[in-house]
Amino acid sequence: MDVSVHHMTRRRWKDAPIMERHEGFNQIEIVHPQFARAVALLDTRMRMRKYKAAAMGFLLVCPPNGGKTSFLNYLRRRYPPVEAEDISLHPLIGFSIPNPCNPLGLSNAILEDMGDPDAGGSGARTQIRRANRMIEKVKVKILAVDNMQDVPERRGTKGVQIVGNFFRDVIDCNVVPVLLGTQEANVVVRSNDQLRRRVPSTLSLGIYDIMTPKGLSTCLRIVDRFDDECPLERKSSVARTWIGKAIVYGSNGTLGGISGLFRYAMTACVDEGLELLQLRHWHTAFNQLYAGFEDYNPFVEGERKWRRLDQPGEPFFLVKS
Repeated sequence: MDVSVHHMTRRRWKDAPIMERHEGFNQIEIVHPQFARAVALLDTRMRMRKYKAAAMGFLLVCPPNGGKTSFLNYLRRRYPPVEAEDISLHPLIGFSIPNPCNPLGLSNAILEDMGDPDAGGSGARTQIRRANRMIEKVKVKILAVDNMQDVPERRGTKGVQIVGNFFRDVIDCNVVPVLLGTQEANVVVRSNDQLRRRVPSTLSLGIYDIMTPKGLSTCLRIVDRFDDECPLERKSSVARTWIGKAIVYGSNGTLGGISGLFRYAMTACVDEGLELLQLRHWHTAFNQLYAGFEDYNPFVEGERKWRRLDQPGEPFFLVKS
C-alpha cells in the first residue's frame, strides 16, 4: 500500500468510537506464511478438481487461538453463496463436528449450513440421501469441517470408521475437503484408509516455534502487520523493539493471542483519548486478558531471558488429562 494512502486510512480513526474501531479490527486479515501455504494448496486442489481428477483435500492442524476462525472466515468471504435464477448455489459449506457425531448429525449439519428447512430430520437414511443430493444440486466445491478431533477419539474404533466413510462418500461427490482440528484430528484422518487417501496432506496453521530465530522473526512480522492495521491514527512500530518480543511471548506466539493483546491495548489507549499505543497500555492489556497471571506480565522493562510462559502456574501451561 502507498504510504500516503495508508496514512489517510489511519487518519479516519481519529475520534472514532471504540465500537467502530473493534468492528474495524474484525476486518483485519493477516496473511502469514502458513496461511498463505494453505491457500495455495487449496488453489491447487481446486484446479485439479476442475480436471475431474479424484477430489483431494488436506488437514490443517491448529492449536487453540492459532487462527482457525480467521481461516474459515476467509474461505466464507472468498466463496460466498451465489444467487442463481431459482436456487442459491453454495460453493462452500462449513460446520463444526456435531454432537452426537454420526452420519445423521453430519448430514443435518450440511443441510443446516445450506439453510435447508428440514435440517433437523431424524431419519438417518433420508437425511444422508438429501444431503448428498443437495451437495450436487447447489454445486458444492469445498467442504470445510472444524474440530475434527471431536470425532469419536479412540484409534480404530467403529465410530471413527463410520464417520470416516461418511466423509469419503461426500468427497467422492467431487468435493474438496478442508479439515481443521488440533493434533488429535490426525487420529481421525489416519485411522480410515479411504479417508487418508482423500486427505493425504497435513499442514500446520498458527504453529510457530518462537524459541527459534525463524519462528520468532515470523511472529514479529505478524505483530507488525497487526500494528499496520490496528484502528488507531498512529502506528506504534513496536515490532522492532523489546515490546514486540513481549507481545510474542505474552501471546505464546498465537494469532489469537496477539490479536487479543492488540484489542485490549487499543481499548486502553482510546480510553485515555490517545492514538498511539504506550507501554502502559500493553501492560494493562496483558493483565486484563490473562487476569490472575499478573506476576508473569512481560511488559516490564529490564533484562530477561525470553521464553514461553508455559511452566506450571503460568498462563500457557497445558494440563494434560
